[in-house]
Amino acid sequence: MSIQETRDKDRLRRLFARDPIGAIYMLGDLDEPAFRYCRWFLEDDCGALLIYSGLAVPVVLPFGEAAALVRELPLPDRFYTKVTDAEQPLFSPWDLTEPEELYVMGLRELAAPAAVPGLRMRLISDPALIEPLYSDYPGNYFSPEQVPAGLYAAAELDGRIVAAGGTHAWAPDEGAAALGNIVTSASHRGQGIGRALVAYLCDELQARGCRHIGLHVHRLNRAAVNCYRGIGFAVHSEITQWTASRTPRHPAIDSPAGNNE
Repeated sequence: MSIQETRDKDRLRRLFARDPIGAIYMLGDLDEPAFRYCRWFLEDDCGALLIYSGLAVPVVLPFGEAAALVRELPLPDRFYTKVTDAEQPLFSPWDLTEPEELYVMGLRELAAPAAVPGLRMRLISDPALIEPLYSDYPGNYFSPEQVPAGLYAAAELDGRIVAAGGTHAWAPDEGAAALGNIVTSASHRGQGIGRALVAYLCDELQARGCRHIGLHVHRLNRAAVNCYRGIGFAVHSEITQWTASRTPRHPAIDSPAGNNE
């Protein structure tokens, strides 16, 4: 077993190419500004683990054969992680709480949605334009700094912004993006506006050379799942997001195993 911390994007690309939709967030973090917040660890090019510190609570994501990485590396005392049922036992030394059961979905072939009369789409860079919409979206992960760092769009109807969304992770050089923060105002749901917005975002990403577009959505959010399916997304896998907290029997490790590259 050989564990190494790396900044070698080529090694990471080769590994993630085995399952780009499953690794969509990791691919999306290979470009700046996200890359500066990432620590990447590899085990013999068979598995990877990402520790992302760009949020108030860090994110830890395993990929491939990651058992030794989870066991040996200095993970934060508290973090979010997203894992399959098969991967969950890797985190048994931690207390896992606040589960969110998610579908991983990937775009296969974009299908044009039905037109919504009077609806206008535009790209935006000012988060203040859309921030009020998220009051209709409890428990959202929206942060204003995500807007200028990613690709965000707003949908306008009768001169009012009624829907918005963008990328949680986007790496133009990698041709990969993870969509997120898709929201429609409560008074305008059920009209096909969200579907039109997501299709517009996918069009814009593909025009910029994006080959892999994925997203994570709550399995019980049937309206959102049907929206994504209706424009060409398909379920890739099922995962659960957990909040992980260190237990006394799993103390912190002072330094990472292996060598830096």
